[in-house]
Amino acid sequence: MDKFLLDILIDPISKTSLSLHPGTFDDSGNVLAGTLSLGNDCVYPIKNGIPRFVTDITDDQQQTKESFGFKWEQTHTYDSAGSQQQAKKWLIERYGFKDGTDMKDYFGSRDLILDAGCGGGYSSFLWLEDGSVSRYVGVDISRAIDIAQKRLSVATGRCFIQADLLKLPFGKSIFDTIFSE
Repeated sequence: MDKFLLDILIDPISKTSLSLHPGTFDDSGNVLAGTLSLGNDCVYPIKNGIPRFVTDITDDQQQTKESFGFKWEQTHTYDSAGSQQQAKKWLIERYGFKDGTDMKDYFGSRDLILDAGCGGGYSSFLWLEDGSVSRYVGVDISRAIDIAQKRLSVATGRCFIQADLLKLPFGKSIFDTIFSE
């Protein structure tokens, strides 16, 4: 977990500040494991560098969590060069960009991007460039968040959070761009 997240994460229920409790850090000071808490019984684990805010979910949300987690684990069904090319073309047309460079320039000029329901990071992979100044936060309720982290975290400023989109752990007006595909 990139240290900058400590400044923007809040409890998704009470909307109050969280405290980091001892954990494991990498050489850059990023949190690999630990907990975020309010100081009472409400504790959110950080596992594999990902804060986990999924607590009480409905049966429907559990089904969504499981089915999309499974879907994004099946990389052989969607991750070929041909599929990527087709998906990139579709994204360019859908969002009105002139071409791939125009799309990457747009997202590359943003300060802080929320990818709401990022799944395995497939769509973001098509426009998120290494070396861009943008900070990126991918959020998903399913275990696909771990796949997104593996796919996208090669560059700095890429963060991942497992959370319910209806109970996001952020205050208002944090992100200048919200993407959801």
